[in-house]
Amino acid sequence: MSTKKLPHTDSISELARFWDNHDVTEFENELEEVPGDEGVDFVVNLTKPQGERLKEVAKSTGVGVSVLLHDWISQHLKSQGL
Repeated sequence: MSTKKLPHTDSISELARFWDNHDVTEFENELEEVPGDEGVDFVVNLTKPQGERLKEVAKSTGVGVSVLLHDWISQHLKSQGL
């Protein structure tokens, strides 16, 4: 029987570190499906230097590029009242 527990935190950095070291299949019996909005995918073309810098910033903050971009976009839209 596994004694591992899912973390109870809203910290993206802590969650990223946790999932870097664990596999979701270790917690299948603790997971539940949560209804929510379906996402919308976008393709964004960046220059090579932009892409490299984006990866550096994401790594330095302990999150993936997608999470970083999602946070930046959410913050910007919120500041615009959206």
